[in-house]
Amino acid sequence: MKSQSASNTSQVRSKNLSQNQILSAALGIAHDHGMQALTFRRLAQELQVSPMAVYRYYENKHALLTAMLDRFIADSDVLPDDPSLSWQDWLRSVAESMYLALIENPSWIPYIGQLPLKDNGLEVLDACLAKLRYSGFSQEQSTQAFFALLQTLFGAAIAEQQLKTSVNFLTKTLSHSPDQYPNISANLEELTAILKTSQIDIGLKILISGLEQHIKTHN
Repeated sequence: MKSQSASNTSQVRSKNLSQNQILSAALGIAHDHGMQALTFRRLAQELQVSPMAVYRYYENKHALLTAMLDRFIADSDVLPDDPSLSWQDWLRSVAESMYLALIENPSWIPYIGQLPLKDNGLEVLDACLAKLRYSGFSQEQSTQAFFALLQTLFGAAIAEQQLKTSVNFLTKTLSHSPDQYPNISANLEELTAILKTSQIDIGLKILISGLEQHIKTHN
């Protein structure tokens, strides 16, 4: 009887299961344990349903990750509320919001270029292109500017993770053999100082300055 009761409970939960519940549970697993820990079996256990209940919504992990990314972008809420912002402040706001979301959820970094954009990602792209076009950028310039922003953003997020790992490793290594990498040893203080600086701030200053110069030259 207990097994029948458990089966009935699982069936009821499967019928009531929603995509929103699946995505919330999947994002929770990815955030707490890393993307590699996310499997359909583990997700089903978290939701207390059979794996087939999840497969009814997502045919494979790629489809699930694509939907998760779209939800992650929506939850990150990166578009500014103030339409009167200059294009410089608009790009800065979008990039900083994306950057903070990625730093808080670094498991997403290796997957960003592998997954297609869906509704929420396309909304961000469309809004940024519209802002740049309204601000005087040509279609070509606005497209180039947005993808330069993405390159700066993802590069900064990767650099942040790499610096944290590398500086900690180097500090331990150089404490035992400081002469092995003499130039790194001499610049360790500066490397540590860079780690305390938001990497996106460094990249954005260069990007926005370059875009301003590009617009002056080509308009």
